[in-house]
Amino acid sequence: MLYGGRVEAIHAELTASTAEFVTRVADEFEKVSGAPPSRSEKRSWERSWLPLLEALVEAGLGGLWMSLEFGLPRTGERVDALLLGMRPDGVLVTVVVELKQWTKADVVVGDGLWVYAGDRVVAHPSWQVAGYEHYLREWVDPEPREFEVRGAVVLHDAPAGLVAELVQAVAGMASCRTVSLLGQDDLRGTKDELAKRLGCADLTPPAEAEIKWFLALPHRPSAALFDELQRVLAVDSRFRLIGRQQDAYAALLEAISDAAHQGTRRVVAVRGGPGTGKTVIAARLLAEIPGYVRPSGIDCTAQFLTPTKTLRSQLIRAAAGHTGKGLFSFVEAWKPRAGGMEVAIVDEAQRINMARHNLKRVMQKAAVTVVFFDERQVIRPTEGFTVAELRSFADSAGVTPAPVEVDLQAQFRCGGSQRYQNWLGSVLSQSKAEVRWPVDADYDFGVAEDPKALQAWLDKHNADGRRARMTAGFCWEWTKTTSSQPLVDDVKVTWTDARGVNREWRRPWNAATQVLDAERRPVAPESVYWATDDGGEGQVGCIYTAQAMEYEYGGVIMGRDLVWRDGGWVAIPDKNVDPAFKKAGLTPEQYLPLALNIYWVLMTRASRGCRVYSVDEQTQQHLRTLVPGRAS
Repeated sequence: MLYGGRVEAIHAELTASTAEFVTRVADEFEKVSGAPPSRSEKRSWERSWLPLLEALVEAGLGGLWMSLEFGLPRTGERVDALLLGMRPDGVLVTVVVELKQWTKADVVVGDGLWVYAGDRVVAHPSWQVAGYEHYLREWVDPEPREFEVRGAVVLHDAPAGLVAELVQAVAGMASCRTVSLLGQDDLRGTKDELAKRLGCADLTPPAEAEIKWFLALPHRPSAALFDELQRVLAVDSRFRLIGRQQDAYAALLEAISDAAHQGTRRVVAVRGGPGTGKTVIAARLLAEIPGYVRPSGIDCTAQFLTPTKTLRSQLIRAAAGHTGKGLFSFVEAWKPRAGGMEVAIVDEAQRINMARHNLKRVMQKAAVTVVFFDERQVIRPTEGFTVAELRSFADSAGVTPAPVEVDLQAQFRCGGSQRYQNWLGSVLSQSKAEVRWPVDADYDFGVAEDPKALQAWLDKHNADGRRARMTAGFCWEWTKTTSSQPLVDDVKVTWTDARGVNREWRRPWNAATQVLDAERRPVAPESVYWATDDGGEGQVGCIYTAQAMEYEYGGVIMGRDLVWRDGGWVAIPDKNVDPAFKKAGLTPEQYLPLALNIYWVLMTRASRGCRVYSVDEQTQQHLRTLVPGRAS
């Protein structure tokens, strides 16, 4: 939440000096997120807040409580405005408000869920608000009492004709029927008319205790995609896309519709950092594309492609028993079927070996190619591409028009802390940033005193029923064993404790194959299931078994391949024993961005908390200065 207070008080502050008020909120935004708001975002605040507040005051709703830019719990998504009021029966009501500056000239209403706003395809605003409503109902835990959720879209510059088109576009969607959609004319009228249109006619001001209760509501544990995949594929899932995820989905459906009706091949590039929902969107597309296109009489299938063995194995196991066959494949193994329209959904695309031209081949054969990627998660010298390079691939593959590009910004991992990802991105960069992580921050990140303390922190969370995993840079040899052999403690760390005593900590790498004891009972899972299965807590995961995965608590051991010297990061490629790097012969300058990416990935796997330890003393001391007062 960037700013909260009674409607009448916020209205008074805003009218007294709009510029000063917006500047104050922008300063809070930067404090909370670790980055300043964009110029366009500040401009939208200046243009949209006052019309909403004037309508609320005119409707006699000045006593309601309002939050501007309300952050949905444990996500990076923000609601434009959120109102709190009391029903006559004493139930707390929250009203989600989405603000748009659209006019008839700005917007063309598309087919159902999407709208052409300027030069972008975005989600229909009623669908957007319905997603926020669902999130508050499904993932915020009000036990032992309940609260009601309502929604409204306020298009304060929109004429009646545009409003009518938007209402008609979602008339058949049950989830959107309860969302009020107001245009320019709807913000005029009598006090009672305005209150009714805003969905607040029966509401009275909430007590301070009610406001505090709502703001302190805990977040229900989210289901992991692999646990929910069967229901996702059956189009019967609790997961709902929200915010920019909906924009991405709308752009994808528009591209598929265009390819189906115009016969053109299309490429959609969806870029997003850790936890932004790329794989969830990909799974939703896989399940829903055939049904979406079928009414038009077009034979269409979709296939989920990935270069990542761990992700593919997890998806295949989670989908076991589903009626769809051959849904998940490696990118290099993909073969388009003869006849019909095919959509290729490529996830973790930054891991594709670009020298083999597999991505270009997919673009040349598929009707629509959807590319989910994160440039910051490129971890090998033969992998990765930029957005500009992706455009060039599409052009050389003869795809027109140019790829549609969508950026997913809000993330749902790391406690939903955009501040943490912004901070970590600056720390693990070549900019020599030394910004401290605040003690009162919104994500549980710290520096462990030693490997033993790091292990104890993880063990505690595992004992509490949480999923906690240890990872490390690939700086120790990996002894391959069979299922009948004991694992070897390859990862060895020595240090001297505060009393001057030499200590040693040992653990094995994750097992190449499942390990069984003498009674044929599982001891350690196969490496592709290390992050999710019982027994994985006993081994150290590497970058290949951690990437694309998520667990609740993570420990990271930084090896000597990335160290802090003289105010900056220094890469030492010889300390990386990964066979994929041994033959590459990288210079320290070439290896540095990859090393930074590897540790970025490892430090963004955990949804609730992370601890890091470096085996290099100078680096460990640097980390301690960045994260004072937060250790295991």
